[in-house]
Amino acid sequence: SGSSGHTFSKAPPGPTLAMLCCCGIEEPKKLELADAGVAGEDQKLTFVPITADTAKELNEDLPEQKLPASVRVLGEDGQFEVRLDKRSSGSYGFSLEYDFKDSVHADAKDPCLLLSLHGGAAQQWNTTCPEQRLKVGDRIVAVNGTSGASQAIFDVIKDTQEATLTIQRPKELKVPIKNCRALGLDIAYADSAVGLIIKKVNPGCVQKWNESATSKVSAGDRIVALDGTHTGDSEVAAATLLDQLKSKEGEATLTILSFPPL
Repeated sequence: SGSSGHTFSKAPPGPTLAMLCCCGIEEPKKLELADAGVAGEDQKLTFVPITADTAKELNEDLPEQKLPASVRVLGEDGQFEVRLDKRSSGSYGFSLEYDFKDSVHADAKDPCLLLSLHGGAAQQWNTTCPEQRLKVGDRIVAVNGTSGASQAIFDVIKDTQEATLTIQRPKELKVPIKNCRALGLDIAYADSAVGLIIKKVNPGCVQKWNESATSKVSAGDRIVALDGTHTGDSEVAAATLLDQLKSKEGEATLTILSFPPL
């Protein structure tokens, strides 16, 4: 930490990134993860693509099937239902952010988030149902009736051919900042996470904004753009966002995805 008003500190060596690929399981890779303000935590996030290559490696049958097109809006809390069948395309077409069940969560809300979108059943869904299209940063609240920890949600998705997802769309907050050197935020980051994870809101520009805001920034929310737009199609890499934030002086606008409690 320092005079900038926000904390970025490296986690101790050790956390690793496991990735499924077409040839099976790769050697673990180092995971860039900052322990923002709490020393000694061994925190991990993981990124596992669910791809057509993975499906073929597992010798799965991929019969052609039509994607169900119906959408059921669940309520006013930003939740809706998506039905995906990966058998026609060979993949769900998304990658997920989730926490290992034996790790100390970098994000206390433990969300299972869409990290990237790349074809497959997700693209089919988005083409068929553009009014409820999947976006990077969407939270999977439940799959096929299973809810709870992100690890449990991921385990169901990776072992099924058809998935009924309950999706929670985060609120997108535009937070004007007068001085980027005094944000007052503790932040964690990883290449396998959606945006920069806000771990704590301390006295500073963001806390001052919260005082008059209807929807407030809180721990677990994600910074996804600095003076930019969150499209939901792809994201700026966390490390790039962090560099932008460190080098920015004066006024700026933060785009923050805010996840209401479940």
